[in-house]
Amino acid sequence: MTEDQIDFYRQAAINGSLPDELNPIYIFSLTKVDLLVMIASQKLDASFLALKELEQRGLDQHGVWVGFKDHIQNERKEKSRKGNRKNRL
Repeated sequence: MTEDQIDFYRQAAINGSLPDELNPIYIFSLTKVDLLVMIASQKLDASFLALKELEQRGLDQHGVWVGFKDHIQNERKEKSRKGNRKNRL
């Protein structure tokens, strides 16, 4: 993001033309410093986390609904594995 874009979004915040929840300059406003440092130092990949969040919502990287099929199947497999471990004990 450029400084001009940041200025644009700041102005949008001031005049109310863009809701805060859609304003990218506020994306990290609730994020703890430790996590921000990890993102800034590339120890944490915020893009990857955003993709995983979209997946959890049943969306692809373009925000298009693709469903939960793979996610649900993976959860069922994990629960099945955990259940099998409990039965063995």
